Amino acid sequence: MRCSHCGNMLEDDTELCPRCKADLSTPARMRSILITLVLVITALLAAACLTYYVLTWHDLQLMV
Repeated sequence: MRCSHCGNMLEDDTELCPRCKADLSTPARMRSILITLVLVITALLAAACLTYYVLTWHDLQLMV
């Protein structure tokens, strides 16, 4: 496997990268995936809300 931080080739059971000292254990990977997932969902919700408000504003401008 490769280190997700520096790209160094590692054995499959390695939990600490000898090159960059990154924590590659399962809990650390799961935490990274969870943080990324939360950020993606937040960004999608923000984009959806912004689109809704812009379209609502546009419709209101057409009625005036």
